[in-house]
Amino acid sequence: MVLTTGDARFLGSSAAFPGDNANKSGDFTAGVEISHMAETQDNRIIGNFIAHLQAGTIRGLAVDAGKRSPLFPDIPTLKELRPNVELTQADFSLWAPKGTPPAIIKKIRDDVAAIGNDPAFAQKNLIQRALDPVFSTPAEFAQYLERSRAQVDRTAQKANLQPQ
Repeated sequence: MVLTTGDARFLGSSAAFPGDNANKSGDFTAGVEISHMAETQDNRIIGNFIAHLQAGTIRGLAVDAGKRSPLFPDIPTLKELRPNVELTQADFSLWAPKGTPPAIIKKIRDDVAAIGNDPAFAQKNLIQRALDPVFSTPAEFAQYLERSRAQVDRTAQKANLQPQ
């Protein structure tokens, strides 16, 4: 997330914290444009983002990750800024059809984790795109999904949102 001092609309709009005052158009009534960055194959957006941070045309407010980004070590995480607010997360995950043999699931998971945990691969394809990689086991991922679902339900209730 960034606080812009100029026109940084190319970065795209971000969601508000639960309980923050945002109207239906996504504009923030406090007059602050909060944005998030998108990633591209050649990292142009992140490169532009870093250049704007260094030039002082934008100021980083927070990163939405489990820990501070090595790309932006001076920018705190959302959890550091709002420790008592539940934050939802996005994930990129692999799924298999019901009934897939556990040995196949384990093999795929282990192969993906081995590739993703390779330092050179992780740096080029994950960290340099400001992603916070986690290669959990199927059991750990199932627990994450249960916690995430309960958290989203609580967040929706606090915001008086109803399923559509």
